[in-house]
Formats: sequence, C-alpha cells, structure tokens
Amino acid sequence: MHAKSTRREFLWHSAVATGGLLLPAQSSWAAPSETKMAITKWAGPAPQSPAEFAKIATQLTEQAVAALGGMSRFVKRGDVVWIKPNIGWDRTPELGANTNPDVVATLVRLCLDAGAKVVKVGDNPCDLAQKAYASSGIADAARKAGAQVIFLDRDRFREMDIKGERV
Repeated sequence: MHAKSTRREFLWHSAVATGGLLLPAQSSWAAPSETKMAITKWAGPAPQSPAEFAKIATQLTEQAVAALGGMSRFVKRGDVVWIKPNIGWDRTPELGANTNPDVVATLVRLCLDAGAKVVKVGDNPCDLAQKAYASSGIADAARKAGAQVIFLDRDRFREMDIKGERV
C-alpha cells in the first residue's frame, strides 16, 4: 500500500503521464521551424482599474496565442478541450496565487472560436476546491466565457507504478 501522494507528486505524475501520451502526436502539431514559445509584455501605462487590468490580460493572452500560430493550431472543430489553470489556492486574483481569471476566460473563448465543441476547466487544488474555484474568480470567468467548470472526483484517482526508469 502506498502513502498518499502530495500535490507536487500528483502534478509530476500527471505531467509524466500526459507527456507520454502526447509524445507520439507532438510532431503533428509542432513542426521544428514553428514557434514553440511566446512571451508577451505590457509596455503601456499601469492599469488604473480592474477593467483596464482585464483588458491588458486579454490582449497579452491573445498576442501570445497568436505568436504560437493561433489557437486553431492546437484546437480543431469538434474537439473537447481541457484547460488546466492553476487554481491551487483559496485566494483572490489580486494576490496572484492562481492563474488570472481573465487569461482563462480568453483561452476558453479562443478555443470555442477555433471550433471546440466543449471546453472544460478544472484543477486539483490544495485548498477546498469549491472555495478555491470561487475565490480565484476562475469558475465565474470560465462559465461566463462558455466553459464547463469541473471539480475533479478524487475517487477516480488511482496510484500507479508507471515504470519511470527513463523519465
């Protein structure tokens, strides 16, 4: 019997498993000559209100996705998309502990605009999920943008030996 996994161990195991699943398909969505990373930076004046901050977050997210080749590079018509922001903590957006809810909403919109049939948003928070999703602002932002907000069912998690000798 194994001891309970920590959040860090869960994320590591999830990343390894996901990477293994995506590895064979990687070449189909990222040719070597295409942009693999994009960094955007706001050079204008500091936002003076939450609305200005939201507008800047949206613009920077759109610019980053466009620099990567656009959302249609990753999302095809009819796809079901999972967006996994960091909703680890029961903290408000102003504290910067989680992914910015405006970034999540923009990604949801871009996925739907690219033809996604369904966009789901969820995480496995350290704090109580219902509280973290609400106080982070991500649940409301994702729903308003058209996503399904998913609370992970811990009963569906299984400990596995993934034979990670090569990892």
